[in-house]
Amino acid sequence: MVKRERNYSYDVIRIFALFSVISVHFFLNSGFYKELVFGREMLIMTTMRSFFMICVPLFLMLSGALVYRKTLEKKYYTGIISIVAVYLLASIACAVYRILIRGDEFTAASAVLETLQFNMAPYGWYVEMYIGLFLLIPFLNLMYNTLGTKKRKLALVVTLVVITALPTVINIHPVEIGEHTYSKFVGDWWYLLYPVSYYIIGAFLGEYKPKLRRITCLLLIVAVTAVYGYYMYYRSKNEWFIGGFLSEHRSLPVVILAVLVFIFISGFDLSSAPRPVKKVLSELSGCCYGAYLVSFIFDDMFYKTLDERVPNMTDKLNFFPHTVLSVFVCSLLLSYLINIVYRLLDFAVRTFIRKLHKLSC
Repeated sequence: MVKRERNYSYDVIRIFALFSVISVHFFLNSGFYKELVFGREMLIMTTMRSFFMICVPLFLMLSGALVYRKTLEKKYYTGIISIVAVYLLASIACAVYRILIRGDEFTAASAVLETLQFNMAPYGWYVEMYIGLFLLIPFLNLMYNTLGTKKRKLALVVTLVVITALPTVINIHPVEIGEHTYSKFVGDWWYLLYPVSYYIIGAFLGEYKPKLRRITCLLLIVAVTAVYGYYMYYRSKNEWFIGGFLSEHRSLPVVILAVLVFIFISGFDLSSAPRPVKKVLSELSGCCYGAYLVSFIFDDMFYKTLDERVPNMTDKLNFFPHTVLSVFVCSLLLSYLINIVYRLLDFAVRTFIRKLHKLSC
């Protein structure tokens, strides 16, 4: 089997996806959702929040682009070991922080239950979702690759977008008829299937690599972000931020933005970049999963300080770069240490198994 050359632009996408996650958490932790939406600062923050919702979609599409060729075989399922192991190590790191710094109390039983319920690392919901997707991937790949032609695969992409994302822009304006109010005009029963939608979109983008002129793609990203952000601001004006389906990862504007950003970044050919640059990109990319999970620690740490020093929520916008970059860098550093521990444990276990095997022969 010919080894595929690493696509370093995908590493950039993963790193940017992590930055976007941490950026979205800025609004979660800064009091944005408890502030009335009006004024220039809230317009900027609403637009930023709308754009950075592409974070999880980028991760999911990247999975599709990278592993859409994987088949149903035993070797594939061994990949879940690293996913679970890094999650457990990240959970231990979060538990240590929560006990020693926050003063949270756990019994042995409650700690195990918190971990099994993906709550010990408070951003562990992503792992819970992704494990299910991981188990489905060989079957999703079989469905996708069996379709054969680009036209049929595009039909699958469109179908998934229609049943998961289209309702987010149709079912948002209630209509009053007599004494009744109606807000559901198309079915939205399948909305939780959005991780599968993004995975298949990623598979399509990874296989066919659609191209757009960079300037055109960038202008489209700016235009969609501006329209989407302003609409979310207008919809929430003089009220607390109105969330709902239109503000979620499965929102149709987020789908469009995520696809455009994926195409824009993947359009850069980094194959001729200097070796040190490639090394840094691959190392940072490998730390993103763990960094996502442990970023809770630094969110909790830095936003307490930010709240104390900057009580006015809208003034916190000035500290967005400092805070997000601090969480981003610290999370990557801790994740790097977690990866080292994982590699050492993996080496020790493999060595132990080999020795057992020799003794049994």
